[in-house]
Amino acid sequence: MEQGEGARGDWVKSHFGTFTGILEDFLAMQAADAGFDPARPVEPAYVRLPPDVDSGTLIEDLLTARVADLCNGLYEVMLQVLSRYYVHEGETPAELETLARTAKHLMNWVLRPLGSVLTTLPVGPSCPGRTAGPALEITRAASFVLPHREPAWKIISERLDALTETCGALAHEPGLAALGDLAAKLRSMTGDIRTHLDERASPPSGPVATCNGPLPMRQTSAPPAVCPAARRKSKLQPLNQEAAANRRVNDLQRRPPAVTERRD
Repeated sequence: MEQGEGARGDWVKSHFGTFTGILEDFLAMQAADAGFDPARPVEPAYVRLPPDVDSGTLIEDLLTARVADLCNGLYEVMLQVLSRYYVHEGETPAELETLARTAKHLMNWVLRPLGSVLTTLPVGPSCPGRTAGPALEITRAASFVLPHREPAWKIISERLDALTETCGALAHEPGLAALGDLAAKLRSMTGDIRTHLDERASPPSGPVATCNGPLPMRQTSAPPAVCPAARRKSKLQPLNQEAAANRRVNDLQRRPPAVTERRD
């Protein structure tokens, strides 16, 4: 086992080893300085209470709430991208690579610095001196496993595009200039997703190799349309002919035999 909690063997660079090292450094610095406090005064607070939470602190500061909403939205789209990578259907190797890279960059390049910015913003008047933090709320009841490739990619693209605009607008607010760099990174990720959508929209010059095999060639011409009434008529025509023949046979059987006059 290379990663995980409590792994044996060479675990120093695993998650468990990293957290253990942080704890050891904290205890050593606290022993040297009893007043040492490396954390910001973050209060667990929500923009809106989740359905399964009975009570909690709500963010009152409007600007903080906007940044928290942006963080929640990016967390949601990151889950969508990650789920699409692990539960995919019909993606090419290049498209899967883009999904993996986008999910990783959303975590490391966007959510991590955005969460740090959020911990500097006030909760509101009811919590003086306290700041907010990433609550990782699921703002909308949604299934992250989107079954069909094209709608899934379009939803991811549209969500990233909307969140990029929000991030860019917030960068003009006082104290939030750092969000301008995050907006540029989001714009680049949106462009990567959009590139694959545009490639799929253009007519292919040949079969497209996917993880599940080549895609079927597009049909160049549609079969001639047949009117439903004509289709029914063509099906009934043999039956009508057969019925007419039966009627003629019955008429002949019902006729009396012909009487001929015999002449000696």
